[in-house]
Amino acid sequence: MRITCTALALAIGGQAAGDVIYSQDVAGDDVPIDFGYFSHYEPRSNHNYLHSDDFVLERGATIESVVWWGIGEGLIYDGIDNVANFRVAFYEADETDPDNPLPGTLIAEELHTKDQTSPTPTGRVDADDTIEYRHEVALSTPVDLAPGKYFLSIGADSVNTRYDAWQWRDSVPANGYASIYWYSLAIWRPEHHTDSAFELHGVPAPGGLALTATVTAVGAPRRRR
Repeated sequence: MRITCTALALAIGGQAAGDVIYSQDVAGDDVPIDFGYFSHYEPRSNHNYLHSDDFVLERGATIESVVWWGIGEGLIYDGIDNVANFRVAFYEADETDPDNPLPGTLIAEELHTKDQTSPTPTGRVDADDTIEYRHEVALSTPVDLAPGKYFLSIGADSVNTRYDAWQWRDSVPANGYASIYWYSLAIWRPEHHTDSAFELHGVPAPGGLALTATVTAVGAPRRRR
């Protein structure tokens, strides 16, 4: 039996502070919302992965806040009642294999409670009435990034690892590349498929806006992992 989410916010969500440094916008209404990558920063009994997505900054910037979109698995809850915390982490890209870069050196990571991410229903639900949420968090310590390639990882911590998993929603198509940490293998592996929805906000380095062009294409395949 599914347990209905205890509260449904009325607003779609506020604006994050600072300039948009990078954006992979959430896939639109023409794409089913119940698809994305399962992502958890602690091992689970199933859906035992941590997901990361790559991005490139053409100019340096100080990242002050992160926005992302996600949805619960929808087996027990309509909402994200089984999520306790989120971990946001930035990695340098290890490009030893240029065709399959992987998360390398950890630059920064922060753990925030679910409430600290201001989870706000977007107003969209899937065929089983599972609710899509927008999340936004101000970083306790801003992250300074030089021009280059990086990976962003967002993983949830489950209240009960046998209950609903959390999915990082797909974005509009970017480069179709990401990386997944398989806890069962204890390694990062390349993923050539779709991209994840997030925005980075902050202050660009002097000399110009650090924004990498926002992708606006549509039509990538969607799936549950």
